[in-house]
Amino acid sequence: MAYSKPIHAAVLTFSCFAEGHVGMKIEQNQIAKDGKNKPLYPHDLRAIAKKLNTTADRCMTYNLGTGQDGEPVAEVMVLKDGMLMLDVDKDKLLYEIQNIPIADKQMLNTRQNKVMNKHKRHNFNIGDKIISADIANGQSTLYNFNCTFLSEAKKLRDAFTNLAPGDHTMKNLLAEANIYYADEYKKNNYCGIGYHGDAERPRSPVIGCNVGNTRYLSFRAFYKNRYFNDHETRIKLEHGDIYFMSGHAVGVNWKKSAQVVFRHRAGSLKFLEKDDKDRQRRWALAEKKANAKKSNASDELEKKRKKDEVQVIDYTEDVVRGGKKYKKVVTYVPMVDLT
Repeated sequence: MAYSKPIHAAVLTFSCFAEGHVGMKIEQNQIAKDGKNKPLYPHDLRAIAKKLNTTADRCMTYNLGTGQDGEPVAEVMVLKDGMLMLDVDKDKLLYEIQNIPIADKQMLNTRQNKVMNKHKRHNFNIGDKIISADIANGQSTLYNFNCTFLSEAKKLRDAFTNLAPGDHTMKNLLAEANIYYADEYKKNNYCGIGYHGDAERPRSPVIGCNVGNTRYLSFRAFYKNRYFNDHETRIKLEHGDIYFMSGHAVGVNWKKSAQVVFRHRAGSLKFLEKDDKDRQRRWALAEKKANAKKSNASDELEKKRKKDEVQVIDYTEDVVRGGKKYKKVVTYVPMVDLT
């Protein structure tokens, strides 16, 4: 039985790690197990481009830098129709993904310890053994690159081994397949994933291989969970394109809000447009609530100030008792509106 939903696009992300969904089991290749994994640096990207001996219009490099002093260089290099350069049949690779026996449509929500349906993307992993999914216990589907129905995926993996720059090793990388599906039963389907980082891929090459319809990869710098600046790097990915991310672009530390970090998102153009609107709406609502809370706190302070400013007036008045006059001290507190 093949994957049942029509595919809009799919991406195989190669690295030393593979994770079906955040919180689920992370597979590691032998390089990671031996502690020899390391990320790609900008000079590694240039070395890869030099090995391929490609032209500028086929190899595009995007610098994500924010201009901060001492900031590591973050780059993404895109090989247009890169699969052709590596002698990989992009149509056959798409066919392999479309006809995969099983793709995971559920994930384990570790916060609630509950199995839930996946709406962002569907996925499966590829490595050096076969493991059936056990979602309730955090295990995603894992296929073996040696499966006959994944021959083109294996060819792609082997090509990266030969492409490794300098003393870098990209041997036996794992792959995480993410499927951006099209749902013919919905009038508007916006399958994609919002801004995030790849915390599950520390110190590792990260290589994305796009097949199917046009998909977009968008990068932004964040600070305190808001845009750090107005700059967005939006990369158009077409059928057969391959992209390489330098270590700082991967966004391993993306959850650290007290420092400037890079996050990325992916999906169709419609998804990106909807994601922008949803985010602005959420941020506007959060700001409104924060302002209301601040206003309430200000009102309470004003009431306290008025109370503190109430004047207590002492004066004397004559009191006659038993035919004798006395001086009585009277304390008077003026009425003040504290509402």
